Amino acid sequence: MRYIATFILSFLFVFSGPSLFAQTGDAFPKIKNGKWTGALLLDSSALLYFKFDVTQKEDGTYRLTVMNADEKIELTDLVMKNDSLHAKFPFFNSKFVWKVTKKGLSGYWQNLQKGENYRIPCSITYGDFYHPLRFLSTFYPPSNIHGIWEATFDPGTDDAYPAVGVFKQEGQWISGTFLTETGDYRFLEGIVLADSVVLSCLDGAHAWMFTGRMKGDTLRGHFYSGKHWKGEWMAVRNENASLPDPDTLTKTETFEPFRFTINAATSEVTSSEFNFPGEDYKNKVTIIQIMGSWCPNCLDETRYFLSLYDKYHAQGLEIIAVAYETGKDPAQHLERIKQLQQRLNIPYQIVAGGTSSKALASEQFSMLTDIISFPTAIFIGRDGQVKKVHTGFSGPGTGSYYTEYTEETERFLQELLQEK
Repeated sequence: MRYIATFILSFLFVFSGPSLFAQTGDAFPKIKNGKWTGALLLDSSALLYFKFDVTQKEDGTYRLTVMNADEKIELTDLVMKNDSLHAKFPFFNSKFVWKVTKKGLSGYWQNLQKGENYRIPCSITYGDFYHPLRFLSTFYPPSNIHGIWEATFDPGTDDAYPAVGVFKQEGQWISGTFLTETGDYRFLEGIVLADSVVLSCLDGAHAWMFTGRMKGDTLRGHFYSGKHWKGEWMAVRNENASLPDPDTLTKTETFEPFRFTINAATSEVTSSEFNFPGEDYKNKVTIIQIMGSWCPNCLDETRYFLSLYDKYHAQGLEIIAVAYETGKDPAQHLERIKQLQQRLNIPYQIVAGGTSSKALASEQFSMLTDIISFPTAIFIGRDGQVKKVHTGFSGPGTGSYYTEYTEETERFLQELLQEK
């Protein structure tokens, strides 16, 4: 079966179908509407598949959408340069570059967050046949992976860390994610074939793929992060699997009112340092979000915090985001922060903290123990004291875990807002 699957993967990646485009020189080509299948060649034996949708708008332009389970990401800034189509991810510094030919789209995904030369070969083929291994399901009925799994990444090494796998399976199709102490792996989707499973996600910041095989009561497999990382993971079914309480991983060891100073420019492009507390936050309930525009879990948390701000700002809720950005150029940091602020229409203060370093964040927030994750959220009461620190974020891809967190957070905020 392994050799059959390898053949199918290789065949699809170089598949040559009928003409799907009307090539018009440097003008934008006519692209066939409908469902497509994309594939990233991570290495010689690993293809990451994703769903892709093309819709032509009324004005003649196109909507190109990458789909990861319930997540839909519309690509932006579609332009033709010479004979190549460039399409950017909206929130992260990455893009597709494809040659438009009679065979389809062929080129690469470029993750500029990891450098100009970080490119992974990519092809897009017309047709909704994600994942190609599904055609073998008649001969190899799927195992039952549905449920909660106690997982370990890099088992048996000094870098081992715990996780919880949460999977929903319908026949051969499977979706879900892994939760860790510092966040989740977002919207994974894939297929179960006999005793094997493949899950993947392409969100613009990461290209993640998980392969696994059931042996007895244990799943074992490999985890790919783009072309630069390949590790191992294992999991056993455990409906009671859990992780340490994220409200206990980072703490404050003082009863003094919380304060911090960021000696950096803000998103308002001023050079003055930012100090907390200040008059604008006096007698307010304040959430301080330690984050970065490059971080998918931070993006999920920001969207949630926006809903909290809309709902509770009039009752006295304030939010301050402190962004730690990749690279060393402060001007680029500010540009990325402003782009995030504009795209999400963020009404509250965002401060540029510096380079994306947990050590730097820990130094600047010296009233806390170590910052171990982007994001980290600090909840401050009206009296100026820290009420709790929440490490990581369980986003909407985690299902009931996300629902439980949002419900508990709203109850907690309502209690803080009622205090005088």
